[in-house]
Amino acid sequence: MLKVLFLDIDGVLNSQDNQDSLLLLDRSKDFLFDRRCCNWLNYIHAKTNCCYVISSNWREDGLESMQSLFKREGILGEVIDITPFSKVSLKTLNQKRGLEIKSWLDNNVVDKYCIVDDNDNMLIDQNFVKTDYKFGLTKLTVKQILKKLC
Repeated sequence: MLKVLFLDIDGVLNSQDNQDSLLLLDRSKDFLFDRRCCNWLNYIHAKTNCCYVISSNWREDGLESMQSLFKREGILGEVIDITPFSKVSLKTLNQKRGLEIKSWLDNNVVDKYCIVDDNDNMLIDQNFVKTDYKFGLTKLTVKQILKKLC
């Protein structure tokens, strides 16, 4: 059974507070995700055995880069893909991420999925959990994600 978690990074695995603290460090050496958010993501993986598809703008770095980054950050589970980039009109701009995820889902067989993002530019019928960029993943959002993936 293939369970996929579509992941944004900033605002999900990186809280605003963590990002602010990283500005004080030399980010060129290591970029660290918020440890608390990584622990929640590892908990989700332990409960669901899900894999990840990166929908974040970070996907511009490519699949191998995302796989390496998640491994380096100690995140359990596998990054299996990144969503495609799409050109959208002004009419569909507020659904851009949702359309890119729909495109990926249309071309792949998935039993269950959930989208986690701090922006709500998804399609109405998608399994979506919104995080607060200030905190990223929290106990409440994790419970919502588990309901969609279990």
